[in-house]
Amino acid sequence: MPLRLILAWIAGWITYMIAMAMTVYDGFPSLLFQTFMGAICATVGVIVVLILGSPLFIPKLWTAWTKVWWIPIVLAVISVFAMILSWFPGFRITVYDQELQQQVETFHPVLSICGWFGMLFGLVWFPLLSIRNAVGLIKRTLKS
Repeated sequence: MPLRLILAWIAGWITYMIAMAMTVYDGFPSLLFQTFMGAICATVGVIVVLILGSPLFIPKLWTAWTKVWWIPIVLAVISVFAMILSWFPGFRITVYDQELQQQVETFHPVLSICGWFGMLFGLVWFPLLSIRNAVGLIKRTLKS
C-alpha cells in the first residue's frame, strides 16, 4: 500500500504541475506557489481516493477486487485519456482571470478533474503494485 500511495501522489503532483504550466504561467512566483498547491492537492486527492475506496479494505471485497485486477488499469488509462481530451480545442473553456485581467483558456473542468481522480483511484487501488503478491496473483488469475 505505501508504494501505491507514493506513486499516486507523485502522479497527481506531476499532472497538477503540467496542467498549471499549460494554463497560466506568470514566472517564478507562480512556479513556487503552484509547487506547494500541487503538493496540497495531491495529498488531498490521495486521501479522498483512500476514503472512497475504503470498502476495499474488507477482506472479501479485496479478494474479489484482486480477481478483476485489470479494472484499475482500464480506469487509469481512460482517466488519463479524459485529461488529455480536456485540453482539445473542442473541450476547452475560457475563464476570466481577475488577477491577470484577461481571458484564459483552460481545461474542461469535468473531464480534467474526474480524470485526475480516476487516475489516482486506479493507482491507489491497483492490487498488482504489491510486489510480493504480483507473481502469485497473475498465476491465480490465469488458472481461473
